[in-house]
Amino acid sequence: MIYSGLKIEELGNSHIVQSLLDQFHLPKDFEPEQGYSSHWKDRSSRSLIKVESGVFTQIQGEGFGNFSTPPGWSNKLMGLLNYLSYAPALIWVFPKFFLALYHLRKAGIGLLTYDSLRQAALAANLAKWIGKIGISPKQICMIGDGYGVLGFLLKQIYPKSKITFIDIGNTLTFCSIFIGKNFNNNSFSLLGPSSTKMREKNNSPEVDSSDFCFIPAENIRSIELNARFDLFINVASMQEMTPFWISWYFEFIRKHKSSKSAFYCCNREYKTLPGGEELIFEKYPWDARDKIIFDEEPRFYRWFFSRELGRKNYLVFGIPIPFMKSFDGRLKHRLLLLNSP
Repeated sequence: MIYSGLKIEELGNSHIVQSLLDQFHLPKDFEPEQGYSSHWKDRSSRSLIKVESGVFTQIQGEGFGNFSTPPGWSNKLMGLLNYLSYAPALIWVFPKFFLALYHLRKAGIGLLTYDSLRQAALAANLAKWIGKIGISPKQICMIGDGYGVLGFLLKQIYPKSKITFIDIGNTLTFCSIFIGKNFNNNSFSLLGPSSTKMREKNNSPEVDSSDFCFIPAENIRSIELNARFDLFINVASMQEMTPFWISWYFEFIRKHKSSKSAFYCCNREYKTLPGGEELIFEKYPWDARDKIIFDEEPRFYRWFFSRELGRKNYLVFGIPIPFMKSFDGRLKHRLLLLNSP
C-alpha cells in the first residue's frame, strides 16, 4: 500500500500520525523493544516510511499484506482465480462481501489480490457470526490489524461503533495513516503514558468517546484503561508474538470484556519464529468457561493463487495444483462468547 505524494496535513489524524512517526520511524537510533518477538524485530526493520517536507515519499509495510494489484494480465488472472475458487465459501454472505469490496475499492485498494479478498470475506462473515449470537458491537478492539483494513471495513458495517487499534508502534503508524486518509470527519485519540496522551476533534482522551483510538503496544501496560469491549479480534498476529504477550493479551481481554463479549481468534496451529519461539494455538490460555461458537480451519484461509516461486503447491487429493499455493502452516479460527464478568 503506497501513498507517494500524500501530505501528512491531509490526514484526519495528522498530529497522531506525526507523533507515531516521531516515536517509531523517524529516529535513526530507534531500536525495537525487548518485548518484540524475533519475527517483528526482523519485519519492523524492513518496513519503510519516508517523509520529506511533510510529504510521504514512500510507505511500504512488511509482513501485513499486499493490497495493490500487481501489473500484468497473468497476475490479474491469479486474482480472478482466487475469487472463483473461494466463491462457494462466500455464497451465504455475497451481499456483505460485495459491499466490503466496494468500500475497499473506494479507499483505493486493489481488489485483485488475495489479501483484499480475505479481508472482505472475513468482514462479511464476522458480521454474520456475531449477529447470530446477538452482538452488535459498540466497542471493537483490534489486537494487531496491520494496515487497519479489517477495522476499516468493520467501521463501514457498524458506523456507530468505536474502534481501538492496539499494535506495535511501527505497524500502528501504517494503520493510523490508512485510517486517517479514509476518515476525515471522525474523532481520534492516541493513548500512551500521560506525557504523550493526544486527541483530535475530541475533548476527551478516553476510548469510549473516540471513533478511533490508537494504542502502541509499547505503552499498553502503562495505561489505566477503563473501556469495555463487545468484540475482540486477533487475526494472524498472536502467531507472531512471544508467549508472554499472548498470555498478557488474554488477560487484557478478560479484564476489558463487557457483559456480553465475543473474541475472534485466527492464527496458525503451530509456528516457530526466527528466534526459535514455539507458538501452539491449542496452548493459548483458553478458558473452559467460555462458550465456543466454532473451532475449525477457516474456509477462506487455505490456499491462494500466485505466480510466486519457491512456495509449495496446494494438494487436492494428493495432486499439486499449478499456481495454487499453500500457506506455511495450517490455520485455525475460533469464535468465543466470553464468560460473563
